Amino acid sequence: MYKSNYAGRIILIEKILFPFPKHSVSVVTHQKIICIMASKKSTNNVIAMAIIAIILLLGTTGYLWVENNKLKNEIAKYDVELNNLSQTQAKLEKDYELAINSLNDLKGDNQELNSLIEAQKSELKAQKEKITTLIWKSKKLKIAQAEIENLKAQALEYVQEI
Repeated sequence: MYKSNYAGRIILIEKILFPFPKHSVSVVTHQKIICIMASKKSTNNVIAMAIIAIILLLGTTGYLWVENNKLKNEIAKYDVELNNLSQTQAKLEKDYELAINSLNDLKGDNQELNSLIEAQKSELKAQKEKITTLIWKSKKLKIAQAEIENLKAQALEYVQEI
């Protein structure tokens, strides 16, 4: 009874898979049907895995694109900040050199006057180093710019004093 039932299942599956007349279809065995069903199942699994992989890759690409844009914005912000710092440092260097040159122009044969000029130059140099620290380490531009103005005023005061 079991064999006839089994044979009936094969015939039923054969009729479902091959609805045209028997004389045009070769005999289908149980192993061929299982093979066809297994290959369809593995094909579906491969397609499902490929779709999941594509979705994961698209998600990763989107995430990396967003992070890249954030980094570009940060870089632009830091470029502006670096440019401001560099401009402030250049202004400091220019003003310092002008102050030193104006003090050097006042040097002469008087030793006492020359020692006073050298002391004032060392004070200006110390103030310049303090301002450079404010610019690059503390990044306090407003304070640094105010100190640059103080340096210029102090240099003018020194020149007037001499």
